[in-house]
Amino acid sequence: MALTVKQVAAEIRPGRYFDGGGLVLVIKLRAGVLGKFFMLQYRSPVTGKDREKGLGSVRSVGLVEARKLASELRAKIEAGIDPLEPDPAEAAPDAPVTFEQAAQACIKKEAPGWRTPKTEQAWRSSLAMYAFPKIGAKAVGEITRQDVAEVLKPIWLEKPEMSHKLRQRIASRGFTG
Repeated sequence: MALTVKQVAAEIRPGRYFDGGGLVLVIKLRAGVLGKFFMLQYRSPVTGKDREKGLGSVRSVGLVEARKLASELRAKIEAGIDPLEPDPAEAAPDAPVTFEQAAQACIKKEAPGWRTPKTEQAWRSSLAMYAFPKIGAKAVGEITRQDVAEVLKPIWLEKPEMSHKLRQRIASRGFTG
């Protein structure tokens, strides 16, 4: 049975609510905060594995838009393209990808699954302020631990929480190869 706009707005019990065609409303309770977001469940045409792609929070993506996004993604999947795999058509084969390019692409890809737009803004501003000036123009494959240490050194003692988040943002998303 398909979801309705009223059901999406009214439902507060944590769980997964299926709309059909792989579209799922996911409701989670984390640290006392209720999060609602849409995701698409599908089988990768590339790897053959079951995968999930976040489509965005209910606050930023309504049911109608989530259905449209899911439909567009299903068309790609049927054409043999896995939405979670890098698109070879977007990468220039002879140009190395810089850290800034990789970071911007990652943020663009991951942002629909984040709970609030503030998360995206925090990623963009912290990377732009601290990382891009020092390693933004470097090719991803050339970045070393020493480079990352040089980014973090000026803020490590004064802003330990920011330096920790920045280190995670640089390393956890695979920007550095």
